[in-house]
Amino acid sequence: MNAVECTNLFKQYSGTTALDHINLNLTEGKIYGLLGPNGAGKTTLLKIISGQIMANEGQIFLMGKDISKHPIDDLIFYVREYSEYYKDVRIKDLFELTKVIKPSWNDEIKNQLLNSFDIPLKKKFQQLSKGQQSMVNIILGLSSMTPITIFDESYLGLDAIHRHNFFEILRSHYAEYNRTFILSTHYIEEVSNLFEEIVLINKGQIVGKHNKDDIENLAYELIGSKDQLNKHFRKGEILNTEPFGSKLKCAIEANISNEKLLEIKNDNIEIHKLSLEKWFIYKMKGVAQNDEKIY
Repeated sequence: MNAVECTNLFKQYSGTTALDHINLNLTEGKIYGLLGPNGAGKTTLLKIISGQIMANEGQIFLMGKDISKHPIDDLIFYVREYSEYYKDVRIKDLFELTKVIKPSWNDEIKNQLLNSFDIPLKKKFQQLSKGQQSMVNIILGLSSMTPITIFDESYLGLDAIHRHNFFEILRSHYAEYNRTFILSTHYIEEVSNLFEEIVLINKGQIVGKHNKDDIENLAYELIGSKDQLNKHFRKGEILNTEPFGSKLKCAIEANISNEKLLEIKNDNIEIHKLSLEKWFIYKMKGVAQNDEKIY
């Protein structure tokens, strides 16, 4: 079953197009990364999916239910970095309020997470440090136990240690409860091992949906002479090129057989796996230029 189905989503703000007739299907039980530059439409898309705002056109189904006809409190939880709605609410009361709103709320998970994060329950949300606010957001999202949970940069305030702990907890929840998670993030390398699929968005359009394993198997960085690199790769396989001393550094997306790999190495071309972050940067660069890279 698809956890999320978006058909022809269109959204404008004061005549400016934020989403341009988006179509997107997300299968249940996966961790998705939603990646795009600032202003690409990530938050607008996530808010529409979670019912925070309405699209001008289009249709959304969550777990097979049309959100325009069915309540979705038990289906999805949208966790943002900061919310004005509960800034004056004490943390203890915030948990109790969310428990009423979300039928699937799990107190046992909340208490386990409170043991992992040091949260003063009697303080109001706005009185917490940014890191503590992020911790509260994480507890809300994970304890909600909704089939679909969105984290929209909601862990930005965490330090490296707590981010690592969050990612490990997220991984265990995904494995144990088969939940669907959508993460919008700029910490690409830190969360790259979590993602199963990557959705790329730019200028209000979905410009790609990729299996993470496929990216790892197809994306490489090579260093060699221009002639050597041209010998092995067509321009349609090239993501980026840049000078590297007397040679050329080239990022490619291609299926390289063991035989071809041996040929490349025999031509004294260095070859390495391309990081997910660099792959994303080069893909967005290609979209912005709307042209294929050539040597």
